[in-house]
Amino acid sequence: HSTDDRCPCCGEPEDTDHILQCKNKEIQDVYEDKMEKIKLWLEETTSKEISIGIQAVAEAFRHDTNLDLSNCEDNMVKAAAQQQFDLGQRAFIGGWWSQRWTTIQHIHYRESGKRNKPVIWMARAITKFQEMVRDMWFERNNQLHNKEQSEHNRRQTQEMNEKITNIYRRLNNLAPSRRMLTNDERTFFARTEHDIKKRKIRSKTRWVNDAEDILEIFELRTKKDNSITDYLIYAMKEYG
Repeated sequence: HSTDDRCPCCGEPEDTDHILQCKNKEIQDVYEDKMEKIKLWLEETTSKEISIGIQAVAEAFRHDTNLDLSNCEDNMVKAAAQQQFDLGQRAFIGGWWSQRWTTIQHIHYRESGKRNKPVIWMARAITKFQEMVRDMWFERNNQLHNKEQSEHNRRQTQEMNEKITNIYRRLNNLAPSRRMLTNDERTFFARTEHDIKKRKIRSKTRWVNDAEDILEIFELRTKKDNSITDYLIYAMKEYG
């Protein structure tokens, strides 16, 4: 893929930020699945307002839109989310988060009567978003591999089909009448060219290798027979 700056999944130009914004269906499915799990984790570990703010930042970067905090009523959360959005997508995924998150998470813990460390909570939150992007990247690479494999198979199929065509052309030249073949050779070539081309690649490859060996043996046998016939004709002319 290094020779192409297009995303193998959606065909759009691919830069550092693209993977989080890729609209490919499978990558969208990964995003939605991971975001649902992150949402559940946030609901269990922080306040509703902080959860809304962080998800709003992720959604803005995902859809490449302005930050929508219309569902958020906490001004401190709004300030943290806005600062995070202003830092940019790479900072969000790279782990450079606004310290305001730890401040408001500390308040949440205090109000909840917990003594947890907000820094540890933020580190875990960052890791979950990084894991989401990693899984999106894995899906992108799987699609690239499948695309390359598909292209490889297409080229191999085309190559085998050309060889099959050449083998039948060579067969018709060497043995215009199938009576010239042995019983085993006639059985081997009983199927039509079209039938052989419908086989899977591995089966085609084996058939091509066997067919080339059979034709080579037939050609050698024919040359030997012709040599004997030519000698007999020469002898009859020479010696009457």
